[in-house]
Amino acid sequence: MTDLHLSPEAMRLMIQLRRLLASDHDVHVDMAAEQPWVQLLDATRECRDRKADMMAEAVCEALSRSNPDSLVNALRARLRPGFSPPLHERQVGFRPGKVYRGQRVRDEQPAAPSPEAAPVAPGPEQAQPDAPPRRVLVYRGQKRVV
Repeated sequence: MTDLHLSPEAMRLMIQLRRLLASDHDVHVDMAAEQPWVQLLDATRECRDRKADMMAEAVCEALSRSNPDSLVNALRARLRPGFSPPLHERQVGFRPGKVYRGQRVRDEQPAAPSPEAAPVAPGPEQAQPDAPPRRVLVYRGQKRVV
């Protein structure tokens, strides 16, 4: 789902809904998240509170004034009681980054070594002639040196 344009009215209603969910149902939604409206609507659906439902509909109505109908209809679908988020979203979240076999994967790039701490690597003329060349293979998510 792409980013929505948030009007001041929609933002005000989202903050009110967040406060209502926090005070009545002890559900805390981080408004600094990448797409907090998805979390708000999912929490509203799970709470099954009539006041929260009405406020979520008001949020969707405010969003529909400044966004395409297809995006707002997708958000309204999240409010239906029978809505089930996609499998990848249930397992790893809305925008997890890198995922491998249903699990979040951190980017494991090594930090750049400092120039003074780096050992001097032998050049091709200094390498041992009988040592086989080494390769790095990735097998089932693990790095292997061959």
